[in-house]
Amino acid sequence: MDGLTVEFYRAFWDILGPDLATVWAESLQGGVLPLSCRRAVLALLPKKGDLRDLRNWRPVSLLSTDYKIIAKAVSLWLGSVLADMIHPDQTYTVPGRSIFDNYFCPRPF
Repeated sequence: MDGLTVEFYRAFWDILGPDLATVWAESLQGGVLPLSCRRAVLALLPKKGDLRDLRNWRPVSLLSTDYKIIAKAVSLWLGSVLADMIHPDQTYTVPGRSIFDNYFCPRPF
């Protein structure tokens, strides 16, 4: 939306990083993300088939890079504490656990 790419943020992170961290901290405290993180551009991508048929188009939301950065940061943080927060019987998407762990239950049925 704003045209700022990941490469731009990487190149100028020393300048932008502290300000973004401040904005995100204020958002966490206030409970509302900045407007740039709450907006998306909707685009239609063609699928196979007759493109005159609306079912042959797929809607996609294009999100801003600053939103993607905060989402990745939250994802990494959650990944580091997920194993402590989720019961050991739950294995899906928990780092260090496998869904196959559920197949080998030491308890009798």
